[in-house]
Amino acid sequence: MAEIIPSDQQGINRASTIIKQGGLIAMPTETVYGLAGNAYNDDAIRLIYQTKNRPANNPLIVHIAKPDDAYQLADIKTGSIAEQLIQNYWHHDNPDNNGALTLVLNAKPNSRLSKSLITYQNSIAIRCPHHPIAKQLIAASNVPLAAPSANISGALSPTRAVHVLQNFLGKKQPELILDDASPCRFGLESTIIDARYQHLTILRHGSLHVPETNMKAEMEQETENIIAPGMLSAHYQPKSRLRLNATMSETDELMLGFGAYDGDLNLSETGDLTEAAYHFYDYLHQLDSMSVHEKIAVAPIPHQDIGIALNDRLQRASYTEQ
Repeated sequence: MAEIIPSDQQGINRASTIIKQGGLIAMPTETVYGLAGNAYNDDAIRLIYQTKNRPANNPLIVHIAKPDDAYQLADIKTGSIAEQLIQNYWHHDNPDNNGALTLVLNAKPNSRLSKSLITYQNSIAIRCPHHPIAKQLIAASNVPLAAPSANISGALSPTRAVHVLQNFLGKKQPELILDDASPCRFGLESTIIDARYQHLTILRHGSLHVPETNMKAEMEQETENIIAPGMLSAHYQPKSRLRLNATMSETDELMLGFGAYDGDLNLSETGDLTEAAYHFYDYLHQLDSMSVHEKIAVAPIPHQDIGIALNDRLQRASYTEQ
């Protein structure tokens, strides 16, 4: 069984040693826990896919310690909109930076990245996390880290160390889990923007709400043409079946409430969408483990700001093949 250890300096040193040896660890970020491995190591990348049972065509996000590290991995033109986004959102002294923006960029020729991280369009997805533990671990490992959510592919994302442990019970596991004392600060995955061209495309709504002015949205693609995580129709799914936009629960359902629509757990009694995002996966994990009939009713979530990302997760979490 994977060991949960404190994310102090000793823990970070142990985790970085495992990464340097080609193993996997689970690390907290400001969004969700990630299953991290050396992005330069082909065997480590294969191990991530095997451990998660992840489809080979579903790309991974590369996590870097500093914004400038992106220039070693991606072809970023001076003055381009991609460079503007890096300046605006990735530099840690910028008040707009919260670590929750992933950029899809053109891969730089002959970088050391595992070829498995480069899509059929020669693109890569990169994020510069702001979480102190993630930053320290990447720096201590001295390599970029590929780190999808630390769960079995398609299942609920983890925002606590115990979620990671539960996700991999009885299955192939990371060697250790770095435990942050509290749940992930934002509770939703990063926002993904395709920044390869001057016209931006939102590929996944997430923790960072980006106004869609002058932006198009491309939230789903054919399975063989995926260029970013989180674009599959079925994703983020609990074991229980979800019924959305419910104003009250049926007798055989548990209820995930929001605002005035109360339930067994309420994402935010005051209707605060940021608070709702923080609780989102944690409460779904709890209700999923409590549900006798494997049915959960979910209250309506306003489709605005971060509520757009919440509704995206709920639509994919409730998706069933027709």
